[in-house]
Amino acid sequence: MRLIAITSQKGGVGKTTIALNLAYALAKRGRMTLLVDCDPQGSIGLSLSPQAAARNGLAEVIEGTAPLDKAILATRMTELRILTVGRPTPSQVIRWNDIMSDGMLFHEVFAAAAEMGIDTLIADTPAGMCGPTLGVLRNADYVVIPQQAEPLALRSTIAFLEAIAHLRDEGHRLAIAGMILTMLQVEQAESVGVFHEVSKLFPTHFLFGTIIPRHPLILQASAKGVPLGLLTKTPPALAQAFDQLAAELEVRASLNAGQEEAASDVVPVMD
Repeated sequence: MRLIAITSQKGGVGKTTIALNLAYALAKRGRMTLLVDCDPQGSIGLSLSPQAAARNGLAEVIEGTAPLDKAILATRMTELRILTVGRPTPSQVIRWNDIMSDGMLFHEVFAAAAEMGIDTLIADTPAGMCGPTLGVLRNADYVVIPQQAEPLALRSTIAFLEAIAHLRDEGHRLAIAGMILTMLQVEQAESVGVFHEVSKLFPTHFLFGTIIPRHPLILQASAKGVPLGLLTKTPPALAQAFDQLAAELEVRASLNAGQEEAASDVVPVMD
């Protein structure tokens, strides 16, 4: 199983949008995909139906009050399943920053998912290097970093990359699949300026070729709790961006290769 973490230092950069739509795109490509919401705020659950958000999820699995196979949500696609964060209590949310950072509890859940036949796990994480995010990254094979096309978002990126490098120095197999530019507004000079700055600051191979624009259709899909490809009977052309992202990720994260090969396939942070 490949574990792909969707992570960034700053909130509001499109992590949940990337996670949901990427999981859907990978499932369309025939991969048994599990989308896991590791954020105590429950962004994935909130983007689905109220009934889904109210079900047992990751919190209950970790607490031992619900088995994983009963907490996972089936979807209309056999290849796509979802594990929401569940209903963590305020005390659980506080404790997660302490008990989840070493990654051991996540490891148990992820290992059980692999035994169920999941071959690609997409983990949506909280912003910043907080406890749950660290725990996921200590288990992840690859990390995808959404980079919002706004000046403030770029300023926190270097420190975040340094933190990832520190995790690798600890001996974790984590590799960077790449950075994807999100919420690009071509009519805004500041947004386009971030695109040019990112292109200069990082080597070409560090950036995904796919760019996700700021677009009302993405907001509409989020409001309905569906991937963009399911927003209308005929998928909008914009949905192809996530198909392209999935195709890129297959190569960058060696999804067609063995685990041993993937562990050595690392995208350097900087040249």
